[in-house]
Amino acid sequence: ATMSQSQLRQILKARVSRNGNEFPVLIRADRKTAHEKVREVMDICTGVGIWKLSFVAIQEHKAG
Repeated sequence: ATMSQSQLRQILKARVSRNGNEFPVLIRADRKTAHEKVREVMDICTGVGIWKLSFVAIQEHKAG
């Protein structure tokens, strides 16, 4: 599912206000994902006070 930056920011702000900021955020991306987009998500997280970020690179599966 796709969401805007403001939607993501609202979701994360609500989570922080309910649970504090001591939870990890896992950012997944594949090689087609522009670094700029990953950076935007990171900036939103730190902007709402979330500092525990982890990253996963998704590898494509080739049919064969």
